[in-house]
Amino acid sequence: MNTEESIELWKKRFSDRKLSGQKVDIWCEENNISRHAYYYWHRKIQDSKQIKEKKNTFVEVFIPSSEAVLISKENKINNLVITWNDFSITIRKSADIPIVAELMHRLVTQC
Repeated sequence: MNTEESIELWKKRFSDRKLSGQKVDIWCEENNISRHAYYYWHRKIQDSKQIKEKKNTFVEVFIPSSEAVLISKENKINNLVITWNDFSITIRKSADIPIVAELMHRLVTQC
C-alpha cells in the first residue's frame, strides 16, 4: 500500500470514528488500531492539509480611497520588485510606503 492509499484509508477511518460518536480510545480498541497509529496518521494528514492551505494563501491589503494613486503610463517603468519565498510582487515607485509596509508585514505573518 502506497502513501496515498494509506492516507485515504485513514481518512475513512477518521470519518468512521467520528460517525460512531465514540471516543478515540474506545473506537481504536474495538477496531484493533493502536492509539499511537491513530494519532500519528491524524497529525500527518493535518500537517499535509496545513501545507496545502499555506501554499494557497492570499493576503488582502486595504488601500484607503483618499490615498489611492493613479499611475500614469510613464510611471509604470519605475517599479519596485520584491521577491519573497517563491513569488515576486511588483510595486509601482509611487506606491504609498505604509501600504508596502503593511503588505510585507502580512506576508511575513500569514505566509
